[in-house]
Amino acid sequence: MTEDLAFEQVMRECMSARGNGTWITEDFIRAYTDLHEAGYAHSVEIWHQDELVGGFYGVFVDGVFSGESMFHKRDNVVKLALWHLIERLSATGHGFIDTQQARGTSLALKWGATEIPSREFHTRLRSAQAARLPYR
Repeated sequence: MTEDLAFEQVMRECMSARGNGTWITEDFIRAYTDLHEAGYAHSVEIWHQDELVGGFYGVFVDGVFSGESMFHKRDNVVKLALWHLIERLSATGHGFIDTQQARGTSLALKWGATEIPSREFHTRLRSAQAARLPYR
């Protein structure tokens, strides 16, 4: 497992996993790669030997990680990546990860995410931002 080693490759795997019509376009990849180079966008990668078999990426701004997309080529590997991020951020005092939507049978729901009203989301977001905890 690595962090930030293959950011663009993770994005491209997420793009190809979704086929035509994905929101992950070349412009999107360029913009997020710029954010990654500036230290705002991050990825977690899962490898089997030398093959990237799973991972996800997101943006970390003002103490909040917002997940964007994930992919897997082997069962359950993305769970390892998410577990890694949750454990690492929890160990440094982070208590809020924006998973975008927690609906249906999403992995986020299985790991304790809950859908909350917009007002509560913004309250939690402001609280996490006020703490200004670093990513690393």
